[in-house]
Amino acid sequence: MKKRLNVICTFLMMIMLLTSAFAHICIISYADSDTEKINNEENEEENSDDIVAESYSTNVDFTGSGIGFTSFLYDNSSGLPTSEANSIAQTSDGFIWIGSYSGLIRYDGIDFERFDSSTGIASVVSLYVDSKDRLWIGTNDNGVAVYEKGEFTVYGQVEGLNSYSIRAMVEDLDGNIIIATTQGMAYVDTNNEFHLINEPQINNEYVCELRMGPNGVIYGENLDGSIFTIENRKVTAYYSSKDIGFGNINCIYPDPDNAGYVYLGTDESEVIYGNIENGFKDSKIVSVYPQVNINAINCIDGIIWH
Repeated sequence: MKKRLNVICTFLMMIMLLTSAFAHICIISYADSDTEKINNEENEEENSDDIVAESYSTNVDFTGSGIGFTSFLYDNSSGLPTSEANSIAQTSDGFIWIGSYSGLIRYDGIDFERFDSSTGIASVVSLYVDSKDRLWIGTNDNGVAVYEKGEFTVYGQVEGLNSYSIRAMVEDLDGNIIIATTQGMAYVDTNNEFHLINEPQINNEYVCELRMGPNGVIYGENLDGSIFTIENRKVTAYYSSKDIGFGNINCIYPDPDNAGYVYLGTDESEVIYGNIENGFKDSKIVSVYPQVNINAINCIDGIIWH
């Protein structure tokens, strides 16, 4: 069952990457089979100063018609106790957790269980599992909570925090949980104490996304398209979309194999790959038309999905 749930969670994440919002969940079970891969081969140019443009199209079938796949679509008429899902995560016990505007939902492979608002948790927009297998829950209007050993700790409306809408969370190398809100950032330290991050560049920013790179640097992206890096809870680099010369940036994903290199998704049908440390000189641009808004990028089993 746990192995099956691991596969289910992987495919759910891929579905979320291919849709900016969804009102159902497609459960896909997997038996040994080859899967269609999206392979962006880099063009090698003699002049490294040129920007490389590539284009491709792909059709990914999540209906389960491929050999070795079966699928079932869950929505509020077939078991899923909500009409929408905002985030998904999996803990080591195999449970799949779903964040929705109607609260937190747990799936055990058979049944969905919704936790009611008596837990202090409602309208969940982001989820994150840390290195201690704790589930961090970002709410839309009541701050952050953590689920550990069957118990919830709700930080709620912490004094000094300008916004209680939690958009993203990530763990740094020291074990602190870095938290992004719609008006700045904060963190929970290893003693479970809450602190504000006071950095002028991001104090009032709507921070949409946080990602950990292979070098321990945290990469962030704001609603206005600016991107930044954080080390030791300090902003170490900050670029507006105008600074780097691309369209509005919708998402960021650090290359897991090359420190300093990131993928950027834009609202102009492009995925950009380059080195943030040198200001994206010699960047590569991949056209993903007819897709327009690239809202998420991830690497699953060595394949870049967007």
